[in-house]
Amino acid sequence: MWKYQCKRHLLFLFGAAIFGAVIFGLLGYSEDALQQAAEMANFEEILEIPYLEYIVGAIFGAGAANGMLLLTYIVQRYHMSFWFVYLIVFFLFSPMAAIGTLVLIPTIFVCIYGWLTIPNRSEHKNLKKNKVNSVAEVERVYRLHHKYLSEYEDLAKKVWDYTMRITLSYIIGLLVVFLLILWIDNMLVLMLSVFAYGMLYLIMARKKAMAMQPIISLLYDECNPEACASVIFALAKKARKRKSFPLPQYLAQCMIFLNDPHLAADIMVTCERNRGAIQFPYYTVMGYAYYQLGDRGMVKFQLDECEKAGAGTNNQAVALLREQCLTGIKNKLDLMDKKFDSCKQYFRAILEATPFECQRVDAHYYLGLIAFVDRDLDDAKYHFNYVEGHGNTMYFKEKAKSFLATIAKHEETVEEV
Repeated sequence: MWKYQCKRHLLFLFGAAIFGAVIFGLLGYSEDALQQAAEMANFEEILEIPYLEYIVGAIFGAGAANGMLLLTYIVQRYHMSFWFVYLIVFFLFSPMAAIGTLVLIPTIFVCIYGWLTIPNRSEHKNLKKNKVNSVAEVERVYRLHHKYLSEYEDLAKKVWDYTMRITLSYIIGLLVVFLLILWIDNMLVLMLSVFAYGMLYLIMARKKAMAMQPIISLLYDECNPEACASVIFALAKKARKRKSFPLPQYLAQCMIFLNDPHLAADIMVTCERNRGAIQFPYYTVMGYAYYQLGDRGMVKFQLDECEKAGAGTNNQAVALLREQCLTGIKNKLDLMDKKFDSCKQYFRAILEATPFECQRVDAHYYLGLIAFVDRDLDDAKYHFNYVEGHGNTMYFKEKAKSFLATIAKHEETVEEV
């Protein structure tokens, strides 16, 4: 919802205004330009306005930031490529800044209105006043029902240290570009430096994402949601997170595979859903959580919301992710409606396509469950044996053991007869 971005938008405008005032006023970066503009307009009296450089700098800084943010919203809405934004900023910065400046005042009023009319804003203020810590509360509830594995805290420390070094490289690169803008008049050098920083940003962002792979692998490859959740909780402490978690979709999936849908939903509610990367995982995890809770209406609601998101996009990657999300939620509805033929096709397709062990365990469990309901006990034994052998700390493992014990008793009874 757009209202949830209004406060952040205003803070960005305020920060950009201060930055512009410092650059154009304190450092005198625009003094000559203002003199020339006033002479061309034959309106030199304007130069007598006190602190004119600061005012102009603040307006230009806020306008440029406003144009950049509006462009970002358009890119997020239509799932455009990052390179489209880069080209616009690189070659059309002046028109973008001019448009941002022209609509600056209306944007400020719209953001103030949106911020003041956020749904349940009074409750949010009370929570903030009482210093409610969502991260600490979720961890407290988790420790009551599941194991916290402290031996994995070292992994969280290694990941945190590495990501901090990457963040430091972002800041140093930005400072270098900033100094070049201040002291070098050669436009070609400036363009090359901005381009080099953009490439550095992409490389570092990829390295930062790769640094998280050992954590994700604990869940996806080792089928150990307890270990994965423990690392994410430790990482949240390192980052001093209070309201939201790092890697929220993976932590929520850990709760799903520990049969704790309430915690999974609580974790996803704390994340920033307006970020494009989290949008479809949000619907997928929430659909699964409500399936475990037996709430068909809310599963259908997640499906409807997912259908609206990204509709008509030209981005093939986003379209594929959206289709996977829709198919997964429809499968949960089919399970609830006992449409087992379509469910079997879905899970068999998962087994053929997925490289992740936790998804194979998930598919085998439900195929075993369907075979058990259909009284195909040999097929059920095959799938449940796979789950027992590969499930690790996933709750499917204990469920599979229970079904295998039931099948064994049935076979003993048949033999006695």
